[in-house]
Amino acid sequence: MKVPNAMKPPVPIWTALIMILVALLSLTGCLLQPMTSQALTPAATSPSAATGSQTDPVATPGDPGQTAGTAQTKPTTAPEATAVPEPTVYSGPPSDEHPVIALTFDDGPSTDLTGPLLDILLEKDVKATFFVLGNRLQSSQARGDLLRREVAEGHEIGNHTYTHQILKKADAATTRDELVRTTELIQSIAGVTPTVMRPPTGGYSDVTEAVARELGLLIVNWSWQSCPEDWNHKDDPDHIADFVIENAANGHIILLHDTNSATLAAMPRIIDGLSDKGFRFMTVSELLSYSSEGLPGPGEVVSKLK
Repeated sequence: MKVPNAMKPPVPIWTALIMILVALLSLTGCLLQPMTSQALTPAATSPSAATGSQTDPVATPGDPGQTAGTAQTKPTTAPEATAVPEPTVYSGPPSDEHPVIALTFDDGPSTDLTGPLLDILLEKDVKATFFVLGNRLQSSQARGDLLRREVAEGHEIGNHTYTHQILKKADAATTRDELVRTTELIQSIAGVTPTVMRPPTGGYSDVTEAVARELGLLIVNWSWQSCPEDWNHKDDPDHIADFVIENAANGHIILLHDTNSATLAAMPRIIDGLSDKGFRFMTVSELLSYSSEGLPGPGEVVSKLK
């Protein structure tokens, strides 16, 4: 039986209001959903969000190297620097692959030239052997100071007689006096006792050998193959340098003079040229300590390493 509209009960006002409110809330939810999804997506998909790790705050526009809305992890430590190995310096015995040479200087000390020569040797870290004359040491305090400097800077001191006496024809008394006076001067000035001597001009005799043995002195001459005869080339430092560099060989003992200005001028080239060829520099006694025949003794004569 159809009920007439007039007979249907009216919808209460509060029910109508609830329905309108529900409809408004549904509409609002639809409008907000896309915005919420976009805001949550980066955080939800970020590796740091998934793992819970600590991150920097989100970058702001203008931060170099970062994109707004993304999180980046701070580096925990600075990268370690790669260690550069120290160069290996050979310190073994002399050989053709690792040659050694001894620079020796006769007739000094010179008040004009020995000091500048010592400056060069010190700068280049080269040790040499100085065969000194007794009468030069006796002549001035300045020469005594140079002798002390030679010792202090690690050079070896040798005996070259008192007056540059040629010993080849000298008797035992003369030979002994020449060597003893010089040794005593060296001891009193520098506090060292020489164990090597060089006869002037290289000449010696059986008497020279006997007296040297008595006084505990080894007779040291030089390797003639490498001798530039600097006393004959007082105005030619290039000849002196070229001759030594071209002819030097392992174990050679080089004769030079710290009384010759051309020798002084040649020294930087000599040292650099020999260093470029792989030579190391030693005193005479240090060089001879590597002798395959055993350390030579007093009264023996040597001119190179054997």
